[in-house]
Amino acid sequence: MNLNDLVNRKSEWLKGEGVKANIAISTRVRLARNIEGHLFFNRAGEEQREITMKTAAAAVKRVKAFSKALFIRMRDTSDIDRQFLLERHLMSKEHIQDVANKGLIVEENEVI
Repeated sequence: MNLNDLVNRKSEWLKGEGVKANIAISTRVRLARNIEGHLFFNRAGEEQREITMKTAAAAVKRVKAFSKALFIRMRDTSDIDRQFLLERHLMSKEHIQDVANKGLIVEENEVI
């Protein structure tokens, strides 16, 4: 799965189907914890941040629950891609800023 797959399909919550289609709940979780052996991002240098990001990306790939998920490095996205993710409510306005060491995990049905 890639970002274009999300663009080319309608989000589950946008379909408006089902018994309670008039209700939409949107939540986001910001993971701001350190990983054992890694400094918090605000204390880490650029090289350490990159290593931490790669460690997190590798961990996501090993988790069975994320087997169909898309791990997106924000630095690898365009302004238009980030605007799309924001409009789909898959990330916050704050996540668009300073994208060098940020990532996003999105399931194929747009569950984060």
